[in-house]
Amino acid sequence: MKKTHESLYNLIANENRDESVVLAINLLENKEITIKELYENVLSASLYNIVCNDGDKECIWREHIRSAIVRTIMECTTPYIINEKKPNNGLKVIVVCPSEEYHEIGAKMVHDFFELAGYQSIFVGANTPLDEIVSSVHFVKPDYLALSVTNYYNLVKAKRIVEAVKNELPSITVLAGGQAMNYENALKAVSADIHLSTLDDILKFKGDVK
Repeated sequence: MKKTHESLYNLIANENRDESVVLAINLLENKEITIKELYENVLSASLYNIVCNDGDKECIWREHIRSAIVRTIMECTTPYIINEKKPNNGLKVIVVCPSEEYHEIGAKMVHDFFELAGYQSIFVGANTPLDEIVSSVHFVKPDYLALSVTNYYNLVKAKRIVEAVKNELPSITVLAGGQAMNYENALKAVSADIHLSTLDDILKFKGDVK
């Protein structure tokens, strides 16, 4: 990790919101970091590297603080995403999380990376009821549904989503990601078509070839 990137990582780890946001914007403005580097090397790393010890009563609320800082930084990146994204490829993707799935930062990163890759990406977000997901597919008629599942126990709901959207739009391709999809046979269990395990997978995904 570059020294400037490490400095930003440490600010987030130390829960310094103001300095984290200012440094992130400065790095982007001065082209010392790309959106890809920011998301993969700093923001994702700062969330995944939280260490919780047994009986650590501070862990959850500190994770929430760090997540809030990451979310604030991401909300400031829109102009830079617009500048860096590829030309529109004519393909649409809806990004959703199942109902009672409240971890949406990963899904928002997925949305932003699809934007970078040239897709028309529609971010529905966390805790989306099944009927609303089907409704969005009905009206938007996307080429892809990107389903983000963090909680293992939501795999059953994910399967219901896949079945419902394919019944509504048989031509749709369902992409699945999130920590729960890393379990063995999870992709098969939810009947999704493709597992995208990293943000970089989105940029490499040849969505224009169906």
